[in-house]
Amino acid sequence: ATINERLWFGHFDLWHEEGQPTFRHSLLFRSGPPPSSAQIEDTVFTALRECERFYPAFQHVLWAGKSPTEAIAAALIETRGEA
Repeated sequence: ATINERLWFGHFDLWHEEGQPTFRHSLLFRSGPPPSSAQIEDTVFTALRECERFYPAFQHVLWAGKSPTEAIAAALIETRGEA
């Protein structure tokens, strides 16, 4: 839930049967033309970017025993420069 507050696109949920986090987003097209390949590409790109951005937070909670607040803070540190 803490991660979902930071998303502008989709949300994370827990897959009940597997007990794993899942990213969900829906696009509804009631009428009109079907989505263009560019729209689908943008949707997939943005979903992957959000999953990659928050993957470290899930790791910190599940494997390192950190609190959600600590995990998100560590995952969202912006690096600058080059190593």
